[in-house]
Amino acid sequence: MSNASGMSLHIGINVLDKKGYPLKPEHPDYPDGWDGYLESCEYDAEELCELAREQGFNAKLLLSQDATSENVRKEIRRAAKKLKSGDVFYLTYAGHGGQVPDRSRDEKDDRLDETWCLHDRQFLDDELFALYSEFEPGVRILVMSDSCHSGTVSRGGPLRPKKRSRTARCMPPESVRPIYVARRKEYDRIQDETPQIKEDEVQASILLLAACQDQQEADGNAFHGFFTQAVLDTWDGGKFEGGYGDFFAAVKQELDRVGRSASKARAAAGETVDESEFQVPNRFRIGAKDATFDQQRPFEI
Repeated sequence: MSNASGMSLHIGINVLDKKGYPLKPEHPDYPDGWDGYLESCEYDAEELCELAREQGFNAKLLLSQDATSENVRKEIRRAAKKLKSGDVFYLTYAGHGGQVPDRSRDEKDDRLDETWCLHDRQFLDDELFALYSEFEPGVRILVMSDSCHSGTVSRGGPLRPKKRSRTARCMPPESVRPIYVARRKEYDRIQDETPQIKEDEVQASILLLAACQDQQEADGNAFHGFFTQAVLDTWDGGKFEGGYGDFFAAVKQELDRVGRSASKARAAAGETVDESEFQVPNRFRIGAKDATFDQQRPFEI
């Protein structure tokens, strides 16, 4: 029996603080700021938190108003201080993805920093990367992000969806610049003050399972994000057998099935469906190389 420890943090955000996402000039639909309303992100976080607890993780849940930049940073740092080599940190996010201009020039492809839209403000990928660097060598970190730009939250590329779904988990393209401009001084300061960590400076081994490809949207319904639903269905209450490589392949297949089913319903309602936009999950490895990570049973400490 393993003596390793596991800690997890589960973030689900259905609504944002409008004051943190001001739109200038004012948007006719959001005169007081963007609230980013989504129906099912809290459900995603709650179910994944329950899964983690069933697997023996010391799990923490942050929903909407509690999911602030300060609280997220505090909880990740708490895990970084406690976990040792052989331990596991499991981090999930369900909510909107956003972007701000990259002042540090670490994003070579699009010169944009990708973000998680936390309740009070956008949390930059540079901030997450700096936090990952605080974990000790030998710690394994599993990140699952059910959002648009989800692959890029650990450094990647741009999102240019052709048509935005009503339930898409990404900041509306027309709002990206106004929201940044309204708080430009703060976001520029955060980038200037956040250490620019190189990948070889991250000594933990990180596996990121992302909801979609860079050019796609992460979508969902009133119950779950499609990616989270595919994860839960594939896990099947712990009946799944195999490692993370097999698990990701099965999630990808299940997500394709879920997406096609949803698309059929939309087509029946008269919407135009483009199969090239079907949501396809992504997988990234960051930090120290650990050849056994992919062979490890999912959610196992």
